[in-house]
Amino acid sequence: MKKKFYYALISLTAATFCFASCGSKKETGGEAQEVSTFYADQPVESGIYIADRYDITGDNARKGHFDGRVYFSLAPEQSVIYVCENGNRTKINYPLTLSQPFAPADSGRYVAKDSRGQDIVVAPDSANYVLTFEKGEAKIAITFDKTPKSTGAPLDILEQINKAIE
Repeated sequence: MKKKFYYALISLTAATFCFASCGSKKETGGEAQEVSTFYADQPVESGIYIADRYDITGDNARKGHFDGRVYFSLAPEQSVIYVCENGNRTKINYPLTLSQPFAPADSGRYVAKDSRGQDIVVAPDSANYVLTFEKGEAKIAITFDKTPKSTGAPLDILEQINKAIE
């Protein structure tokens, strides 16, 4: 049931991207500048990143190493993050829809808000980034590479998220 809900949510977001990118409205110079500013303010680019560590506190607390992926689909219209394991041992599967895009904060951190108003933070570590967020009572920290495994347009990454959820 949850998978179908997440699939529907991601599909709706993909449709929003499609309608926004296929519209007949031409960008003015100001809108183009806003879009370029949006991408400049993001901590990462749209793509797939390798995740290797997790730390979950609260309900079902655990931590360790895993073969994970973090999908970032970042666009001014809608941004989605999907954290999953490349397998099914640790049961890590977290889709996040951002209601506010990332904005620079102190100490090199970037903060965004999810659809429930909770903070999502990307912070630099010594050699990696750490993505932290809350799901229910659990606080989750995922460590991922600074360099993406692959990059793409936000809509392309969103399609890959749909495939990964199925």
